[in-house]
Amino acid sequence: MSKQAAPMRSSHFSWLDFKVGFRMLARYPGLTLVGTVAIAVAIALGTLYFEAINKWQHPRLPTRDADRVVSIRNWDVKGGRPDGRVLHEFAIWRSEVRTVEQLGAAVNFMRNLTTDNGRPEPVPGAEITANTFRMLGATPLLGRALTDRDEQAGEPPVVVISHALWDSHFASDPGVLGRTVKLGTTTATIVGVMPEGFGFPMNQRLWTPLRVNGSVLEPRTGPSASVYGRLAPGASVNEAQAELDVIVDHLTAALGLRGAGRQAGSTAERARSAVTQRLRATIRRIGQLDGDLGRHLEASVRTGTFCVYRPERPTAWETRLPPT
Repeated sequence: MSKQAAPMRSSHFSWLDFKVGFRMLARYPGLTLVGTVAIAVAIALGTLYFEAINKWQHPRLPTRDADRVVSIRNWDVKGGRPDGRVLHEFAIWRSEVRTVEQLGAAVNFMRNLTTDNGRPEPVPGAEITANTFRMLGATPLLGRALTDRDEQAGEPPVVVISHALWDSHFASDPGVLGRTVKLGTTTATIVGVMPEGFGFPMNQRLWTPLRVNGSVLEPRTGPSASVYGRLAPGASVNEAQAELDVIVDHLTAALGLRGAGRQAGSTAERARSAVTQRLRATIRRIGQLDGDLGRHLEASVRTGTFCVYRPERPTAWETRLPPT
């Protein structure tokens, strides 16, 4: 005895279905209201969820022309992952790259913060270059941001705190400026409070000056850092990438980067090291005679593949002969 499968009915929506459905909704208004509210709540929750995920994965910087702010990083071709040890390259990029302005760097950290209550608490922060605040157009709510002078060795330790930290640890006290806190084993003076919502580069709550001179580091050494800047007027991301590719090619040929490593005893490396040491020694001697000029040259003279004088702001020089 054979069985014949019944043909499957095709699913379609008819005008009769619509009328029956509408009559059922009208007949049970309470159930209709509950169902409508449940669907609306589900849609709202789904929208909020995906919006939160989008903000987490693709956050926007609270700054003008945020789409012009770019990050630069090295990629370890052999390891197939980014290499954050870029402070040596950062010193070179800062002096040679023209398509990206106000290049800055940040080294994230987690340190114990100790205030007047004497109880240490781990707080996320960043050692950061002072020009970062200018690049982002971020103005402190109280006090000042970090300055180029703060980055110089021997300057007193200072810290800028976030609005959230100011509120939670200092009760939004407007007299917080000038107070000292302990970061790890270092005592620093609070010089500024950032406005609410500022947490660059990734939800940091305080910022100290970055005092690492990348020009004296070997490639792929030092702490992991983030490098960022703002595209120059008229420059595109593709143009910036092309310029960086050229610089990397020059470094590869001259210093052995992006390969097995640089030969420390090579002629190019000995020349680079000698020039760097002579320049830095000369700038230190100038600083002993004129502190302001020494700090300016320390911040503006970059060494690497090339030696470049590049001040943060246009500088007019006036030459005078010594009195006879």
